[in-house]
Amino acid sequence: MIALIPARSGSKGLPNKNKKLFAGKPLIQHSIEQALESTVISEVFVSTDDDEIIELTNSIENASAPFKRAEFLSEDTSSAVDVYLHFVEWWENNNGKQLKEFAVLLPTSPLRLPIDIKNAVDIFHKKNADVVLTFKETKPIAWHRYIDSENNISKILDIDERQSISNRQQINEKPYVLNGSIYVFNTDSLRSTKNYFVEKTFPYIMPSSRSIDIDSLEDFTIAEAIFKSRT
Repeated sequence: MIALIPARSGSKGLPNKNKKLFAGKPLIQHSIEQALESTVISEVFVSTDDDEIIELTNSIENASAPFKRAEFLSEDTSSAVDVYLHFVEWWENNNGKQLKEFAVLLPTSPLRLPIDIKNAVDIFHKKNADVVLTFKETKPIAWHRYIDSENNISKILDIDERQSISNRQQINEKPYVLNGSIYVFNTDSLRSTKNYFVEKTFPYIMPSSRSIDIDSLEDFTIAEAIFKSRT
């Protein structure tokens, strides 16, 4: 299986985060190395609009950034699925055959381990899945509220929905949320549905300690501290 790492240059929360030094290496390099160390990824491709990330990626064996991503696919509002399918089209045009499956690793999740990638890919194959997504355990949604710009608090769920969820949690049904670390796709399914949640979507659950998705300097600082503490 091959892996795609999408890494655009723009970022409002933490500028240039994908190439910011994280424990001595550019952040994206950790994801490239994890993929190659997983034993289930043969080659890593990076889709980016950043010349420095292209140069870095092409300096790593079995990794390449073979094109510069177009501006319309590098905006804040650009669809992630469109970025993935743009890569698929490039790959198929350049290899003369169909890409049946691929993994996506977000560079903002440097705390995943190579075994997490292997486990997600193993589930994909054992379940004959269309999609495998990574999750972490979270707080019960019945506790959640919206707070608007005027500091008004409103409920997310109505009372009946909250009661139903509360009852399920009392019988040990735990809530989970996507952690955005690893995605594994059947290409035909993604191309036809453009949807992560289909009939044959399966989870791989990761601990919170490996599930930080870096979107701010605070996230970066916490993730780096955790990373350094385990080495």
